[in-house]
Amino acid sequence: MPLEEGQFSVGGVVFGRGCPVEVSDFLPGAPDAEENDTTRPFTDGTVFGIDRQAGPVHTWELNTSGAYTAAECLTAWQQLAAAWNDPALRSRPRAVTELRARVYGGEEVVCYGRPRALDAVATQLIRAGVVEFSADFRAVDSSFYSATPESDLILDLVTSGGGGVTWPVTWPITWGEAPGQRSDALTNPGPNPVWPVITIEGPVSQPSISILGTDITVYLDATLAYDQTVTIDPRPWDGTVLRNDGASLRGQLSGSRLSQLQIPIGTTFISFQGTDPTGTARAVVSWQRARSTP
Repeated sequence: MPLEEGQFSVGGVVFGRGCPVEVSDFLPGAPDAEENDTTRPFTDGTVFGIDRQAGPVHTWELNTSGAYTAAECLTAWQQLAAAWNDPALRSRPRAVTELRARVYGGEEVVCYGRPRALDAVATQLIRAGVVEFSADFRAVDSSFYSATPESDLILDLVTSGGGGVTWPVTWPITWGEAPGQRSDALTNPGPNPVWPVITIEGPVSQPSISILGTDITVYLDATLAYDQTVTIDPRPWDGTVLRNDGASLRGQLSGSRLSQLQIPIGTTFISFQGTDPTGTARAVVSWQRARSTP
């Protein structure tokens, strides 16, 4: 269910405006910087190295609402505490949950990470159901993503019009959409780069995905049957290459690192190549707009 302005959701538990647990303040965190600066030898100044960023911590000041009964407020507090202490989440390496937010005047956005602290601040009025507490959430990265995905970019392996095929040919043919066509273009309006989630649908052998104009290409050393798919997910909280039966093909992927498979701001052309005797294979590229503020 979509959030209203001034509402948040963690692990499916909604809080904020109009809820038993209200938000008195929300502070989006800045990413923790890992700097590699050094001083210039024998003179003034600083030499800048490569800066890395850890995920930020987002914090709230919360209180149960006087517009609800004491029992309703305490139940809402318990539900939020259960979401912050989810054993199924914290017992699985790399597992994350969604933080959804819709600040006043904004659209609904989502980031990924784990709840951390949930601390009671004042309980003097707990008999009346009023409790004040603080909470925080550690995100994987510094971006907030649109809760509504953009339209998929679909790339097939059928040659475009004009030119055609020169006969005779040797089967199977390696088909490839020519770069520069509209069907290959993904336009990222910004303000942040985005992660493409790419699902390759068989039948196809030795498929590859390239971001044209760069040296970024990934190759999958595998053959997919007509009823098989592989999803390449480079997002920082995922980083997997999974076939539709759950098998990992990460070991069969070569070329660029998954962390490099990012779409910059502006219009980018994406190439899908592979060997397909039927011309029915395709790659579906899904993505969400990204920004640094909610």
